[in-house]
Amino acid sequence: MGREAVDLFVRSYQTLLRSTGEVRVAGLLEPYLAMAPSLHARARDQLPDAAAITYFGLRLPACMPSVRLILLGASLDTMASRGISDIARWVPQTAPARRRRHYFDGHDRLAVLVSSPSDLDDIIPALVAYELEWNKLHELLNRDHALYRLVQHADSVGPEPGDGQRLADALGFSPSELDRLSIVWQGRTWQLLSSAAEQRKKLAVRMLGGSWNDYERAVERWMEYVAENVPPDITRRPVYFVSSNMHSLPNLLSGSALARSAEIIDYVQDSDSDLLRAEYEGITSDRVRSSMENFLYYAAKKYLTDPRNQAAAAAFAA
Repeated sequence: MGREAVDLFVRSYQTLLRSTGEVRVAGLLEPYLAMAPSLHARARDQLPDAAAITYFGLRLPACMPSVRLILLGASLDTMASRGISDIARWVPQTAPARRRRHYFDGHDRLAVLVSSPSDLDDIIPALVAYELEWNKLHELLNRDHALYRLVQHADSVGPEPGDGQRLADALGFSPSELDRLSIVWQGRTWQLLSSAAEQRKKLAVRMLGGSWNDYERAVERWMEYVAENVPPDITRRPVYFVSSNMHSLPNLLSGSALARSAEIIDYVQDSDSDLLRAEYEGITSDRVRSSMENFLYYAAKKYLTDPRNQAAAAAFAA
């Protein structure tokens, strides 16, 4: 059933994206919920899911509160040829956990360059989750009028003592979860919540190209650039393609996470993250078919970015 639900979700967005017009993200909500994504464990809850907001917040650019339409294409040239003639003048955007290129028009459109179907498998669930959690915040803030006024006041003149705790209690977040979200939201917590209170999010997606030919041309341009900028004897050397995550090679070569697995597991078991503990318990009980090594490298990032573990982070770096 789980695999079938995932396949249905993938087929749903692949079918919708064949349209030449805008596709509402809300149309994918039901198949998204039906597949019960493990990274969005509280998707059906009325209260927002701090872990999910953190996860997709790191994978989408900071301009998202202003975005209504996401344009997907293999290259700027492809998008320009399909009617977005001024896209080269849009403002480049970044997402902390992704090296994918984004461009914001300064109003309500975000262009995202995709190089393969797997990019869509990453982007589309993040957009569905983003809209879902934003609208949870909208509904909560509009049900709780006192909280609504608190957020508006904190955004306009600054928070009062105790406002953070009042907010954490209302959202069902622990203080550490709220602190992490403040980092993800780049210190704009009150501004973002004020925006969420004012309006529901109604995202739409439009595909501007996405055929295999588009992907192949994008890869060819990338490879041409590589060939022009590497030593001339590159063709006589082995070439390895690895994950684009910058930590992949240090993880592989250092073995640091495996050497300190006991410390990391202790951290996971004491963590206030339900998602992190559930993933660990699922792997150890064989309910989740995943690699313990991969999980340790993922959990090590959480462990090392916790302010309480600065000494351990220094030891890892050494």
